[in-house]
Formats: sequence, structure tokens, C-alpha cells
Amino acid sequence: MVRNAHDNWAETYEQDMITSDFKSPDALVTELQKAAESIFSAVMGKDALKLLDIGAGTGLVGQKLAARGFTNLEAIDLSPKMLAVAEKKNLYQKLVCDSVL
Repeated sequence: MVRNAHDNWAETYEQDMITSDFKSPDALVTELQKAAESIFSAVMGKDALKLLDIGAGTGLVGQKLAARGFTNLEAIDLSPKMLAVAEKKNLYQKLVCDSVL
């Protein structure tokens, strides 16, 4: 049921998020960048840090991560249609359609 709902929403999801002024991807990426810079920057660069975007959907968070220099990205999402939209963005090295539970 959840998969079908997201599959049906895939084509308009991003526009719906823009219209609703959805800020979560920006906030999440800002906090992740702070953590990465304080914890990992002494050991490795952003390009060496592998990140898994859980519930990646259409790749909104992946876009924000890539814009901030994170390039080693993988994605997992339950909806094949959401992942199909994300795949077109060429942000992720690997996309997996599955549940994390």
C-alpha cells in the first residue's frame, strides 16, 4: 500500500514539495555536513565518505548532498517509480529498491 502510494506520487512529488515549502532536505543536509566536517574531515575528504540515502525517494536529499560536495552516494527506497526519478539525476552510484526493515 505504501509502495503504491509513493509510486503514484513519484511524478509530482518534487513539485508538491516545492509548493509546500518543504525544508527537511536542507535542514538534514546542513546537519550532516556539520557532522562530516567535525568528525570525518580530519580522517578523510567528503568524496571518500560513503553515504546511504535511506528513503531516497526522488533524490531531493541526494541533490543537496551533491551540491555540497558529497559524491559517494547510494540510495535505497521502497518505490521503484521514485527511484526511477532519482536515477535520472545521476547522483547515486547505486540504487536499491527494497525496504530497510
